Amino acid sequence: MITRSEPRQKAVDAFFADIATRGKIAVLGTTSGTIRFDISNADSLEHWYVTVRKGEVAVSHKNTRADTVCELDKGLFEDIAEGRRQAMSALLRGALVAQGDMSLLMSFQRLFPGRIGSKGRVAPISEVAQDR
Repeated sequence: MITRSEPRQKAVDAFFADIATRGKIAVLGTTSGTIRFDISNADSLEHWYVTVRKGEVAVSHKNTRADTVCELDKGLFEDIAEGRRQAMSALLRGALVAQGDMSLLMSFQRLFPGRIGSKGRVAPISEVAQDR
């Protein structure tokens, strides 16, 4: 029997699997650092550890020190991974608590999908400048 939360958990797993297999991600440019997402629900805590090296991304479940640590509820992360909510809005509301290098989080949040119904992601500033 499939529980109601399974498809949403698959969305979280799919998000991290997707970024781990993309190779060099252009919107991250020369960004380097580590981000740990501590995702909690009523009875568990998941750790997703993301290493970014000049746009290359690796993902694991390490629970170790990171340049940026984000703590949030599992339901909120599922909504962000599905494009139903925005990471920066959650940060400003205090629903996502982040510590450490905020510039790394600002770069990383561009990997989350845009809002449902949006026309797509905005091109990085460096790409827009080159087109002119």
